[in-house]
Amino acid sequence: MNVRGQTIVVTGCSSGVGAETARRLGSYGALVIGIDRNDPAFTLNAFVRADLATPKGIEAAVAQLSARIDHVCHVAGVPGTMPDRSEF
Repeated sequence: MNVRGQTIVVTGCSSGVGAETARRLGSYGALVIGIDRNDPAFTLNAFVRADLATPKGIEAAVAQLSARIDHVCHVAGVPGTMPDRSEF
């Protein structure tokens, strides 16, 4: 994977799949900006504390990001909170 020097935003970076995604991208040389409502247990190039559950929270997080973003990995979520699929 060639992401060296690319700026990648990873939401949900403090645990689970988001944390592993952020770690792995960093090990490949990406500049990783993490977004989460909890502090990560590892070092990122930048971190934005935000709750992405509301439009206002999303807007506040985006306002703190750098001008250049090459990719976004949206991994934020809370297990078990998805509505029943029959509602769709």
